[in-house]
Amino acid sequence: MTSFEIFLQALGQATNRDGVLGEECLEYPPQENVDYEDTPENAVVFGWMGVDGVHYAILKIEGAIRNESPVIHVSPMDGEPYSLLAPTFTDYLAIACDTDRNTIENLLANEISGTASLLDFMRARFDQSRFWVEDIDRDIGLYRSMIVPKTNRQ
Repeated sequence: MTSFEIFLQALGQATNRDGVLGEECLEYPPQENVDYEDTPENAVVFGWMGVDGVHYAILKIEGAIRNESPVIHVSPMDGEPYSLLAPTFTDYLAIACDTDRNTIENLLANEISGTASLLDFMRARFDQSRFWVEDIDRDIGLYRSMIVPKTNRQ
C-alpha cells in the first residue's frame, strides 16, 4: 500500500477531516478530473489553497499512484503553473509537518496496524507555508517529464 493510499484510508475512517491540511482545503475523495486546463491529465487533486484555482496534486506514474509519485503545486493563474512540493507523498508530509521521513513512515505503519495517529499528527503540525522557505527545492525540472498535459476533450 502506498503512503498516499494509507493517507486516504485514514481519511476514509475519520469522522472529522477538518484541519488535516492545516488551513488548506482538503479534497476528499481526491479528484482526477479538475476543470483547469493546466491540471495534468495524470494528476490526482487532494487539496486546494482556496484562491486563484491553486491546487495540490500527486502524479500518477504509468496510470497509478506509486510511492515515488511526486506532489506538485498547480497555479493556473501563473505563467509557469507547476512547482514541485515534494518528490514523494511521504516527503510532502514530512516537510509540511516539519519532521523527518522516519517519523512519517512510523505514523503510516501505525495506520496500517490499526493505530490511528496520522491525522491528529497532521492537524497539530501541518503548515503548507513550509514549502515556500528558501531551502526547499521547488524546481519542477526533474519531474516535468512526468506531467501528462490534458488533451483537448470534446
